Amino acid sequence: MSQSATISPSISKAQLLCLEQLRLLHKPSLLIAASTLVAGTLMVASQWDIASHSTLLLWVTTLFCAAALRLGIYFSFSRTDRQLQQQRKWKAMTVAATWLVGSIWGWLGYFHFPADDPLHLVTMMLILIGLAAGSITTLSPLRSASLPFILLLLTPVTYHLFTLPATSLHFISFLLIFYLCFLIGSALQNYQTHKDNISLRIESSEREKAVRASEKELQLSEEKFRTLTEHGSDIVATINRDGVISFSSRSAERILGYPQQTLIGQSLFELVHEDDRPGLTHAMTEMFANPGNSIPAAFRIRHCLGRWLDIESIGRTTGDHGQETLILNARDVTAHKELELQLHQSQKMEAIGTLVGGIAHNFNNNLAAMTGNIYLARLSSQDNSNTLKRLDSLDLLASRSADMIKQLLAFARQDRLSMKPLRLNRLLNHDIALTANLIQESIELRLDICTDEIMIRGDASQIQQALINLLINARDAVATIENPEILCSLQRYQADHAFHHRHPEIKGEQFARLSVQDNGCGIPGDALGKIFEPFYTTKDVDKGTGLGLAMVYGAIQAHGGVIDVTSSPHAGTTIDMYLPIIQEQEGRNEEAGHIAPSIHHGAGETILLVDDDTTVLHSTREVLLSLGFRVITAEHGIAALEQFEQQPESIRLLLTDIVMPKMGGIALAQAIRQRNNHLPVIFATGYDRKEALDAEAAISHSSVLSKPFSISRLSQAIHDSLLSAGQEKG
Repeated sequence: MSQSATISPSISKAQLLCLEQLRLLHKPSLLIAASTLVAGTLMVASQWDIASHSTLLLWVTTLFCAAALRLGIYFSFSRTDRQLQQQRKWKAMTVAATWLVGSIWGWLGYFHFPADDPLHLVTMMLILIGLAAGSITTLSPLRSASLPFILLLLTPVTYHLFTLPATSLHFISFLLIFYLCFLIGSALQNYQTHKDNISLRIESSEREKAVRASEKELQLSEEKFRTLTEHGSDIVATINRDGVISFSSRSAERILGYPQQTLIGQSLFELVHEDDRPGLTHAMTEMFANPGNSIPAAFRIRHCLGRWLDIESIGRTTGDHGQETLILNARDVTAHKELELQLHQSQKMEAIGTLVGGIAHNFNNNLAAMTGNIYLARLSSQDNSNTLKRLDSLDLLASRSADMIKQLLAFARQDRLSMKPLRLNRLLNHDIALTANLIQESIELRLDICTDEIMIRGDASQIQQALINLLINARDAVATIENPEILCSLQRYQADHAFHHRHPEIKGEQFARLSVQDNGCGIPGDALGKIFEPFYTTKDVDKGTGLGLAMVYGAIQAHGGVIDVTSSPHAGTTIDMYLPIIQEQEGRNEEAGHIAPSIHHGAGETILLVDDDTTVLHSTREVLLSLGFRVITAEHGIAALEQFEQQPESIRLLLTDIVMPKMGGIALAQAIRQRNNHLPVIFATGYDRKEALDAEAAISHSSVLSKPFSISRLSQAIHDSLLSAGQEKG
């Protein structure tokens, strides 16, 4: 099939068949023209002596013109690019020219038959029979051309012989009839052979075209698959029934770190976490049992650096029975899992914060009332040293209780930290001495504290509580082993590349490394990632709450630090806490600004005191009276506003709780400030860091005291507020 015979949906098979027949018919056109020229010349030469010269010349001229016409049709057909569209025209022209040539030869056999000259008769018969025999080969592709040509060529001479009186000529006529029938049969057979061959070539061309289209489609599909597997974010792998990898995409090398070729031939199960292998085996069994169905599977796989990645995959099998291949599409969801864990952790912390905040509010109110009453009791017991000692003990207990609540609030991120310069060397020595009674004498507690002064900015109670929690954990870890040891150390640490790689969020270079190390039972590998979660514990139910390490984590994070944990079962645990160091001069300057406040007394100034807790209200009122102030009390904002409107000129300061029924402290302060823009305001809060920040933002030139507050801090705040208000008026 030639290029122009390409099949399109709008071309029928019959049209292609006809076009190919025309091409085969025109293919020997030059040979036919040459044969016609030679045969015509021989015919004229053989009859030149017995026939009219003018008649012969007219005949041969007509023959040559007809042959030239057919040859011209051939050249025109060969050069046109519209063979298919104009095939009917070309077929009609070719058949007509063929008929014309056959008619001219038949005319010669009828009108110029030399019946009386045997030599010329034999010559003419041989030429005509030869032309008829040759037409079977040259004209048989088109039945409408070959059969009429043979009939037009031999029928006139056969009929002419039959009409002559000679019996021998009648015999020749019968032979010609038989020969004519033979030629027609041969022509029909050749025609059918050509037709079948052409049909086969057309079908073969169609199949070749379909194969080429399929190959092109396959090539495009392979290119798409290659693009998806080489540049996609997911891992694509093919696996047999035994779990052996036969193909892996380039993304597998990028995600897992293994060279692509090393994965091929390796068992997938060797890379999967041993705890996840049974689940993956079950999933693969389901995949092979249900070919064509997509079945999900989740497992952990080992990175080349040793860490475990969380993988979610979906797989389906392809291929014949016994030769199935599993195509696995896998995605690294480690980061997504970590985000889910952080969200879950945040939700738990939020719930804990809500619970702790509610408890802290009531507890701090009670402590505030207790602190005030202790102060009042101390005033009335100046001559009784024993009573003063007991009151000092109560004051210390109240202070420790306040620190405990502060720890809980900091853990739940509901409190503002009191960040001050801390000398860790002194703090650590002091705390170890205080907590020594927590460690049994059978446990060797060693200290390794550097001699250089290390100073950080932090909350002392937070650092103390973190250290106590770690020492208690270490004590419990070594309780059942021989020769138990705990090492507590403090050293300067210069951050290196490995440190910043582990903690990319940390930008500093100089750190204090506070470490607690034990030689106890250690922490299992699967528990290392959970030890800082609230309520997670590996201890017995009656020996641990699961809050200790969570509080340590929260405290160190609040100080801008990080924690590293190194542990393995039966090999002990080391917990390193890294805290940013501040320069000593900077710390000294800040220390100079934190002078312990003294108690300031009033000069009869009137204070509007507002609190919905009557115990706090009464004890604070008595304290303020003892300090020399006049006090007006109210249990909620609306009552306080009424009190203010009755005597706006005499009230010099507003001391109010923030959260109260009917009207809160912030709304009350805003209402009073509309009437007296310079009235100083002090907010007292039981717990909520957000409400304290909101109060400071909503009311200018205000201050916030956290309950329970010491009498010295209360008097200092009142003194500063009154002094500031007086300066503004002046």
